[in-house]
Amino acid sequence: MSVAPAVARRPARGFTLVELLVVIGIIAILISILIPTLARAREAGYRTQCLSNLRTVYTMLKIYEVQYNGATVMGVGAPASVSATNLIHANNYFVGRTSTNPHPGTNIRYIGVGLLLACNILKEGEGRILFCPVFETDTNHGFNIGTNVWPPSINPYPNATGPRIAISQRPIGPFLPAAGGGLMTTTYAWGAGGPWGMWAQNRVYSATEAAGLTARPTANAPGTIENPVRQNAPYPKLAKYKSAAILSDINSSDTRLRIAHKKGINVLYANGGAKFVDAKLITPDMDSSLNLFSFGANHYQDGLWYKLDNY
Repeated sequence: MSVAPAVARRPARGFTLVELLVVIGIIAILISILIPTLARAREAGYRTQCLSNLRTVYTMLKIYEVQYNGATVMGVGAPASVSATNLIHANNYFVGRTSTNPHPGTNIRYIGVGLLLACNILKEGEGRILFCPVFETDTNHGFNIGTNVWPPSINPYPNATGPRIAISQRPIGPFLPAAGGGLMTTTYAWGAGGPWGMWAQNRVYSATEAAGLTARPTANAPGTIENPVRQNAPYPKLAKYKSAAILSDINSSDTRLRIAHKKGINVLYANGGAKFVDAKLITPDMDSSLNLFSFGANHYQDGLWYKLDNY
C-alpha cells in the first residue's frame, strides 16, 4: 500500500512592522474623527436637556401666574440688608437666602424662582430641572454639590448665602419708553431678612445711554437710579414682559460660559419661545474683568438682557 506524500505546511505568517504601523495609523485616524463627534453629540444632548428644563420652568411660571393674579417670580437675590448699592444684577441665580425670617419649616427665605418651591408648584424632589447637566460637578452651580446642597428647605448655607441654580433669572422688568427717547426699567430684588416683601428700584437711561445698551460691551452707566423701595404689591406681571427674555443659562460671567455650552446660551422668552443664542452677542457684557458683581456694573447686565430681547 502506497503512502500519500506529506503536504508541506507553510509557517504561519505574522504582521510585518509596516502593516502594524498602518493598522495603528488607521485606528488613530478613526479615533481622532470619533472623539470630536462624540463630544458634539454629548454637548447637543446637554443643550437639549437644558432647553427642556427651561421650558418646564416656564410651564410652572404660567401656573404661578394663574394662581397669583398674573404675577411672576424673577429678580435679584439680594443679601439680607437691602440698600441702594447691593441690588447687584449678576446675583440672579439664587432660589433662596439664609434668613432670620425663613419660610415655615425651612432654613431659608425663598426668593425668585425658588418661590415655586414655597408654593409647592415645584417639588423639592424635582429640583434637577433647575440645573444644567454641564454643571454636574461645579462647586457653584452643581446640583447637591459642596456648599450648594439640596434640598434647600433643610440644609444650612454658610455666609448668609443660599441655594444657587444653573439658571439666570431676569433681574429687571421690561424696558419701557422714557422721556426724550430714553428707556426705563425696574430692578426687582427679594431681601432675605426682615418682613415679607420685595424691593424695587427704577433705573432710567437717557437716549444716549439707551443707545449704549447695544454696544459690545454695553456703554454708559444709567444717569438716574432711584433708592430701592419696598412695595406692598411688588411682583411684576408676566404679561408685561410680552416677548422679552426672562430666563437663560447662567449669564453672570464668562467664567460660567466656559464651563457650560461655550458657543452660546439657551434663552427662554415670556411668550414661551426659546432658542440658543450665539455667545458672540453677549460675551463682551459677561467679561469677568468688568467686576460684574458690583452695583456699578449693573448696566452690563441690563445691556445683556436688552440684546437678548432684540436678538
